[in-house]
Amino acid sequence: MSTPLVQELFARSFGGAPTVVASAPARVNLIGEHTDYNGGEVLPIAIARRTWVAAGRREHTAAPTLRAVSATHPSMGTSALSAPTRSGEWWDYLTGVAAPMVALADAAISLDLAVTSDVPAGAGLSSSAAIEVATALAVAGVLGTPLSLEEAA
Repeated sequence: MSTPLVQELFARSFGGAPTVVASAPARVNLIGEHTDYNGGEVLPIAIARRTWVAAGRREHTAAPTLRAVSATHPSMGTSALSAPTRSGEWWDYLTGVAAPMVALADAAISLDLAVTSDVPAGAGLSSSAAIEVATALAVAGVLGTPLSLEEAA
């Protein structure tokens, strides 16, 4: 997987080039699995597997929405950015990150996002964190909002 693959998926799905492509690595915990949320010590490290998110904005839509496609899921997801609700689908991760960022920027825009990843879901490699961080960086790029890696994490 790489940047050109997510750009190709974006172009094929949405009919143009993305504004920005961002990525985030998977990670493993060398020590401290399931102790971080209990206040324990952990030692995570990034690994070579990554998730890429290509993003673009759509203007002139009736209501701010997010459309999302993935190389590993057959259906396109759609969700409201102004009043998001949980669908139980994979694109909830993207909406949960994008909706508050769009609201904070006071931007009445819609977003198109394409996702590719070589991080296996459910394998203990923080695939959800990788997609959320990559989404935050991509949305910040579309909005033109500075976002440090620490803030994205």
